[in-house]
Amino acid sequence: MRPHNWALVILFLLLAVHGIHLDVAFNRDWVSYPSNLHSPIRLWKTTLGISNDAVYSLNDRNELQYFVNLTLHEGSAFQVVGLYIVTYSSSNEKVSFHRVSNGVFVDSVLLESPPVLIKYTEGGIWLLQKDRQLALWNELSLATLGSLPHEHFDVFQYDEPYMTSGGSLFKVFEGKLQELETDTQLKSLLSMTIVSPSLPLSENFFCVFSNGLYVFKYDTKLNQLLSRLVLEEELKFWSFAENQLHVSTLEGAVRLNALFLVGNEDFASSPERNITVQDKISLIYRAVSMIANAPKDPSDTERYFGIPEFRVEEIDTFKPTESYSATGKAILVVKPLPIADIEMVHHMEHDLQSSALARFISRCITHLSHFGEYAITFWKPYLSDQCLSRDEEFHIGSLLIYLDKERNVLVAKNVRDGTLFWTFQLPLFGELLEFVPFGEQLALISEKSYLKINTRNGSLVSQTDFSHPVSKIFQFSSDDSEPCIGVKEGSTYKVLDCEKKPLNPYLVDQNKNTLQAFKLANESLLPTWEYGDDNENIIAVQKNHEKVLNAVGIARYDKSILYKFLNPNLAAVVTSRGEDLRLTLLDGVLGRFYYSSVVTSEKTLIDSVQIVVRDNWAVLSYTVSGFSIEQRITIYDLFTDSKMAHQKEVSSFEEMLVNVSSKTYLFPEKIVALSATDSKFGITTKSILALTEGGSLVEIPKHILNSRRIDDRQMTQNDYLDDFRMSPYQPIIAKNALKILNHKHKLLIHSTDKILVLPTELESTAVVCMVNKLNDFCSVVQPSLSYDTLPKSFKKVTLLLTLAALLAGYVVSLPFVHSKRLNDKWLD
Repeated sequence: MRPHNWALVILFLLLAVHGIHLDVAFNRDWVSYPSNLHSPIRLWKTTLGISNDAVYSLNDRNELQYFVNLTLHEGSAFQVVGLYIVTYSSSNEKVSFHRVSNGVFVDSVLLESPPVLIKYTEGGIWLLQKDRQLALWNELSLATLGSLPHEHFDVFQYDEPYMTSGGSLFKVFEGKLQELETDTQLKSLLSMTIVSPSLPLSENFFCVFSNGLYVFKYDTKLNQLLSRLVLEEELKFWSFAENQLHVSTLEGAVRLNALFLVGNEDFASSPERNITVQDKISLIYRAVSMIANAPKDPSDTERYFGIPEFRVEEIDTFKPTESYSATGKAILVVKPLPIADIEMVHHMEHDLQSSALARFISRCITHLSHFGEYAITFWKPYLSDQCLSRDEEFHIGSLLIYLDKERNVLVAKNVRDGTLFWTFQLPLFGELLEFVPFGEQLALISEKSYLKINTRNGSLVSQTDFSHPVSKIFQFSSDDSEPCIGVKEGSTYKVLDCEKKPLNPYLVDQNKNTLQAFKLANESLLPTWEYGDDNENIIAVQKNHEKVLNAVGIARYDKSILYKFLNPNLAAVVTSRGEDLRLTLLDGVLGRFYYSSVVTSEKTLIDSVQIVVRDNWAVLSYTVSGFSIEQRITIYDLFTDSKMAHQKEVSSFEEMLVNVSSKTYLFPEKIVALSATDSKFGITTKSILALTEGGSLVEIPKHILNSRRIDDRQMTQNDYLDDFRMSPYQPIIAKNALKILNHKHKLLIHSTDKILVLPTELESTAVVCMVNKLNDFCSVVQPSLSYDTLPKSFKKVTLLLTLAALLAGYVVSLPFVHSKRLNDKWLD
């Protein structure tokens, strides 16, 4: 085979591998929306309901199809009538109409008074207002028809629209209400089927609700009642002649108290099906109607039936599920190992103490079981269990834990698929102030108690009551990088369950105008330094990671090193004075000043300011509203000399030389939350994660936000080699559709937005979640692509086999290369 053919084969294999990773990426993100909707309406495999000032349309998988923001339409309630969702308020005259199929806005009208009752016929939507004026809306116009005697009415469509209100019968004639004479007082009248206007009245059938209790179809040939909803002593048939309503009693009617379904032209019944009392009817569009069992318990399953071609079939089932909202703190933790895996390790340790023969037999059995697993995955490579075990091996299958303040519940979800892992109902021990992970346990601190729960199943491990109420909570770092919690109990300060002495016993307390630093010593806090100005307001404070493991420098084109300023105690403070927005970089332990500059003097939206500090850089995001509204991102890179970079131990009490470079970029959409990726060893490149106002979670590679990009001259070849993916300065960052993490999901924005990042055992992969009160979303991000697919053991046998295969390929292709060179010389 010729060398270029080999190249094509290798390229094909690489594309196949890339395709597999792309498929995995699309299967590793999910989003969930609140299913605990108020005033839910069940339509065809769809649930409509109100939650958080919006009407949501969710499918059976609890995925958002669309939502209608009630605040934009000055509404607080909704109703499904025919083809439309009608949003309105009992205290507002505005009524809006949206299509029920996709939520698209159709029209808004302004009534004379707020609506109190809404009905639907094929002629349009009928709106009864608070002053009893009746209006009719269709997609063309809104018409006021007249006044009704009562605040309730029923309407049906025959040859003309008819309605009853206050015991009187009305019809619409030339755009106005006209009262008709009747020989009896009416209470309620509602047509469930449309008769054909082309047939004479004597040959037609008629279908009505009488007093809202029963339904019947009268046929002159059969002269019998085909279906009913609730038994009643006296059955009546209503008919029309010369614009007058006549009432007659039916004798010998057949009564059926089973399922019924009504369409536009006919209906049928099913006495043979054992279906309980029906009291919920949903009209779907024009021609389909469904009825369901009314569950006595919210956990019961509702069953929906239809009669296609008069055959009773169960067409839909729906079981209401309770959901939770991240209204409090949220964290990502590593999912603890299953008990079976821990026991297997214990058995292996026990086997080491047995005889050589027993260990040999045990290894044979283990290897045979592994071979069986491999054979299954060879034929079925996409088995979910295999993918799950791989995700757990690399900590991709972690846990998302957050607090639902409204239900006072701590919730844990699987990051891989969003399924509920466990819930913990918080006891009445005061407001939950903080919760942090400790190995396989979760520590919960409230005003009165200190609890520990097991992250494996959410069970309570221990509970300790404080002697005095806790007023403040502080977090320190220990010498093994595990957090230690400090509390102010009464007038004393103490560290909870941290036997090791904290490596960094310093903390910073933020007030409106000042930052006050303390040092923990002998159960008390000693003030160390203070930063602030009475004329400045502190907007945001962000501290660097406690442990920085990034490369110490950047290799330049001339083989020199540009050393990074890596200080784990670096802190960024954003303040405002008038219209000036200022960034200050200082040491969070000593309070030493490193850098300060005015970011902008234009009017800034304070709530748009976001700051992220990682390694040797800080990213500031803000929105200015001066001459035009602009979303800006400013990057600050910090560098130092070789002496400071090569120090094995970093001390905040030594003098440090810091050089800062910065650049400002424009982003096409407003950013409401900001974060950055992390990795276990700090080797791979970083990315900035931005949540936009339009509901997109965007990944911005750090090499794009580079303060060293050249803007004052044309770049040379050496400039391109001066840094990773160096490029000329372009002030506008394009929104790359390929970098939108929620590519197939719609994210809803709320004031409780949080972006969470957790490194995995794969250096190039991190777990990313965005949670708020309205939705939860998780995915994986790979800033340096998915080059590392090996575990920390590195699978030495696999690596050796790979090297052997490469060597074999080289040896096989070598004669072809010599032959190609020889042919080229002959041709020359």
